[in-house]
Amino acid sequence: PIFGANSSLYFSERPVAAKTGTTQKYRDAWTLGYTPSLAAGVWVGNNNNDSMSKAGAGLAAAGPLWREFIKKAYELKNKCDESDAFCLPKEVEQFAKPEPIITNKAILNGSYLAAQTIKIDKLSGALATDQTPPDLVMEKTIQSTHNILYYVKKDDPQADWPPNPDDDEQYKNWEAVAQGWLVSRGLNITDQNTPNQTDQLHTLANLPKIQIISPVANQTVNQPTLFVHVNITAPLGVKQVDFFLNNEFAGSSLTAPYQLNITVPANIQNGQATLIARAYDQALNRQEEKIIIYINR
Repeated sequence: PIFGANSSLYFSERPVAAKTGTTQKYRDAWTLGYTPSLAAGVWVGNNNNDSMSKAGAGLAAAGPLWREFIKKAYELKNKCDESDAFCLPKEVEQFAKPEPIITNKAILNGSYLAAQTIKIDKLSGALATDQTPPDLVMEKTIQSTHNILYYVKKDDPQADWPPNPDDDEQYKNWEAVAQGWLVSRGLNITDQNTPNQTDQLHTLANLPKIQIISPVANQTVNQPTLFVHVNITAPLGVKQVDFFLNNEFAGSSLTAPYQLNITVPANIQNGQATLIARAYDQALNRQEEKIIIYINR
């Protein structure tokens, strides 16, 4: 439609498909097209790479030549006999309608509006990482509209969204045009609240370190009360320490020196028991130490 109803790409007697192209400064003009049985491409340009005039766009310069080739090919090659190496059908062919391909990307399915579910760290509001505690991860669905390179790797269109679209050198050029088009039509719906930073609170460097000072590993406990003392260092400051005996919560300590007297429950039999001390910092980073002790009452 952009070239009009009767452009050089139009054939009244048969269906065709074609794509034109023009490089910068009108140095190259292309028309590539096909019928169900024949494909052809035409290039027009100067051998010394000089620019052509503006009339040298793909449709104007290469389109008529492409049309003439297709027309002549059918005039000559649909009258040959079976001895010819290549013949075109005498009957007008129709393009076979392809089966629809539904992808997991809205942009490939014909919609400019894409939805994406991302994982956010509740505390920082940044993108969650493998170090973000699971109970601090929340999912958020965002809607966005960008150029196709935001969603698609050109070498693998149905792969996951590119983690960094800027890696494609063409992304910024197309993005500026796409956003301008959206704004001009009042469709600027890109989610401006989408975080672009990853969670820096929950990192390996910020993990607290904890050591059980008392009791020591493999110690035998003869008393009904178990005294526990831990040593902690935490770059972001200690929030609390939780204690567990055989995976049952035994109590917490909120202030230094982080000690607790645990009454050994009656349901814990004599023999081996597991003591766990779990430290949390102010960002809820957590680290624990586990030792084996022996109960003998």
